[in-house]
Amino acid sequence: MLELALAPPDAARLGRLRGFGRLKLRRSRPARCAIVWHDSVEDGLAKRGLALAESGGTWQLMREAAPATWPGQPVPVLAEAAAPEELGHPLPTPLLPLAAFEGRRRLLVLEPAQPAEAETEADGAVSLTLIEGTLRTLTEERPIARAVLEGPTDAVRAVALELAATLDLALPRATLAAEARALARAHPPAPRRLGAPDLPQGLTVEAAFLHILAHLTEVLVHWAPLVVALAPSGAPEPVHQMRVALRRLRSAFSVFKPVLACAEIDAVRAGLKRLAGLLGPARDWDVFLGGLGQEIGEAFAETPAITALMEAARRRRAAHYSLLTTYLGGPEFRCLGIALAFLPRTLPWRADAPETRHAVLEAPAEHFAARVLNRRRRRLLRDGAGLTAMPVEALHALRLDGKRLRYASEFFGALFPGGHAKRFIRRLVDLQEVLGRFNDGAVATALMRELGGGRRRETGRSHAQGLVIGFAAARAAAVRADGERAFDRWRRAQPFWA
Repeated sequence: MLELALAPPDAARLGRLRGFGRLKLRRSRPARCAIVWHDSVEDGLAKRGLALAESGGTWQLMREAAPATWPGQPVPVLAEAAAPEELGHPLPTPLLPLAAFEGRRRLLVLEPAQPAEAETEADGAVSLTLIEGTLRTLTEERPIARAVLEGPTDAVRAVALELAATLDLALPRATLAAEARALARAHPPAPRRLGAPDLPQGLTVEAAFLHILAHLTEVLVHWAPLVVALAPSGAPEPVHQMRVALRRLRSAFSVFKPVLACAEIDAVRAGLKRLAGLLGPARDWDVFLGGLGQEIGEAFAETPAITALMEAARRRRAAHYSLLTTYLGGPEFRCLGIALAFLPRTLPWRADAPETRHAVLEAPAEHFAARVLNRRRRRLLRDGAGLTAMPVEALHALRLDGKRLRYASEFFGALFPGGHAKRFIRRLVDLQEVLGRFNDGAVATALMRELGGGRRRETGRSHAQGLVIGFAAARAAAVRADGERAFDRWRRAQPFWA
């Protein structure tokens, strides 16, 4: 089962479409749908990750923050009864109506137009429950639509991808209950997951990867609409957070690459690389304009060439944001999200995998984690020798080594109790921050090259660009000693997995 958010204007289109590819469409009559969500004034249920809804005289208590759910999976129902007191769970008092949904529910059935001679799971019929209407509170209202697909997994995946290529249909950022509560409280929906994943104890290698995958997919889904919504304001935080989540996710695919080899994984990784190519330049210009560029602009406020250069930089940033937001609002990103959501449902790496790979997938995650962490730590130790005399290119490679070890440490730290992981990661972060200052010069040079020579009347552009590059290089050179100290401090940290 897969629940997707649908743009309300496209809900009407979905009901009118005659078919999708080789699928034909059967419709049912729409039925009225009304849901009322309840909670206490202090959001007692929401604070426990619960939601209480009444529809047609039936009350349902649902768990919104279920850790074992996959992206796009409808929230599990804990209890159902004719009255709240019959649910068998403690509820806060008094309960008050929070928000209501009024609309209609329709069942659409998508099935093969002609039976295939050798029918596969992807050829099966898929039922699509379309829910469309209006969320209302005492003072606010907003149209909303959801589509819930059920059927054979491969068939649901095929239909979801085909629909997402045509309609604004994507993984939901929040549940309907969370959307209702957000409208009532006049704030954005609370994220289901944020930051780095925290692995529970006792997982297999495969279960650890699936936990990380589900967590970071939902982090991406949370930040994507905020990037689009806040782009005109110039707020850099959504792009920063989405890029961090993407880097973690790409790192997870790298960490588990030996046991995930398959065409589906290759396709997803290519999609993530495409997204990284759009997030990276937008974030680089954000960092430049909020850091080095701002410093230079303030130091040379009376220099017309610097002022013109900063204006050109802001235009370039806006151009990259435009490319990014167009992509995030388009079918390619929607299909990437759906492809990520189906990986834990289909486990494509298990098909035709040798027994040795199955054995690794089912082994305790701690053993796999220790091997990965040892290998990455040895590489950082090897590449960090002689840091003070290291050329800039080698420093950049060293920074990437540190980043790979940091992400792997974040993934696996909770598997090794004892409190040493946080200290180890903190020292890695300190090292990365220092090495990042070395990288500023290389980034500044690339950004200035991207700006080009400017228009003919901007005679001072080359001088201003040279000033930026020199300023960044001088600042980087001044922190080499800091890099050596940060590296030595990290090197003395005990491996938390030993």
